[in-house]
Amino acid sequence: MLRNKTHILKCPKIFKKYLSSFCRGIWDGDGTVGIAKTKNIWCQMVSASVDFVNGLNKVIPFCTTIQQPCKNGSVYTLRVCGGNKETIKFLKWIYKYKGDLYLRRKYAKVQNKIS
Repeated sequence: MLRNKTHILKCPKIFKKYLSSFCRGIWDGDGTVGIAKTKNIWCQMVSASVDFVNGLNKVIPFCTTIQQPCKNGSVYTLRVCGGNKETIKFLKWIYKYKGDLYLRRKYAKVQNKIS
């Protein structure tokens, strides 16, 4: 636990077998999915900590980090790249071992977009 972690959070070392679950937790809290005008599915996660987003980007190589200015500084977006194929692959991956640990509303939204 960190006090005032918003801007100083770093990505922890995560064992590979837990990585999809860790990403699902981040996704449930700060992720979104949608369909672009081009009919491509997109998904992204956001954080105010560039170190956290860049650290996560190193363990999920098919993502890219984008800095977006906002009222209170900057927000960093980790966006899945590679079109529909990679986006669907990522979304299926984070829910592969979900058990009972996921937000049903987010899962339903994902299923609606990828089916």
